[in-house]
Amino acid sequence: MATLSFQEYVMTWWKQRQYDVSIERKIKIMNWHELKECIRRKFGLPSYEKNKKIREEMNELVKIGRKIIDGEKEYIRREKEYREKLQANTKTKEKRDKEKKEKRDKEKKEEEETRKE
Repeated sequence: MATLSFQEYVMTWWKQRQYDVSIERKIKIMNWHELKECIRRKFGLPSYEKNKKIREEMNELVKIGRKIIDGEKEYIRREKEYREKLQANTKTKEKRDKEKKEKRDKEKKEEEETRKE
């Protein structure tokens, strides 16, 4: 009995909607997705729309979280690269400084030997 009553109500709503479309008071439904949304707005529980908004917001937060995590991973990767380059540059500089010192020491030693002669 309740189903029959609901079907009659839905048919009345559908006929009214078709009429509203014909006089251009409402937009024509073009696909199944639009029809489902229209029926949910009309007959669904108020909590459905609220929950839908919450789910959409949650999905947006998840996307933002993923972007943050990806950004953090990229930051960590770049920081590691920077540290490796810095370490390589430091080793190169230390090696250069050591070579310069050895060269100076060698020149100093040669200079001392030439003075002794």
